[in-house]
Amino acid sequence: MKTYTSTSGLYLTKNSIAYADFLNTMTWDCFCTLSTKYSLTMNQARRAADRLHSFLNTKYGNARIFWVAEPFDSRVGYHIHALVSISPSSIVKDIAEVIKKAWQVVTKGGNGKSYNNTVIRPYDSNLGANYYVSKYMLKNNADYDILLENSMANNQS
Repeated sequence: MKTYTSTSGLYLTKNSIAYADFLNTMTWDCFCTLSTKYSLTMNQARRAADRLHSFLNTKYGNARIFWVAEPFDSRVGYHIHALVSISPSSIVKDIAEVIKKAWQVVTKGGNGKSYNNTVIRPYDSNLGANYYVSKYMLKNNADYDILLENSMANNQS
């Protein structure tokens, strides 16, 4: 089965659809769900996403991440859904493995070992991950941000 997310049954507003359409104008390498073995607060989720972005930029160059933190349904704390791009992607042999190891490092998952959970799939603009992440953007108990590539950030200053 090719589908990794379903937009049926999701509550999408006109604003979240507009955000989703905007996200789909960008090139993404992966759709990720990232969590930790410990309970993340919303602020800790933001710091973890920032550290992941910084780590990827330092090690590989131009990383772009759109992330949204949402609370778990069945336990205390937050997890992160993210769209990630590393450009040029040809410099990284296995982007999913790079993101997985980076997540372990920045969340203290055991020096790159798989202690903190990750689900990382190739991004397909036709499968709806952009809608999946945007549905959380307008909720009161969520946080989100877009972290741009080094070159884009430098051009804006």
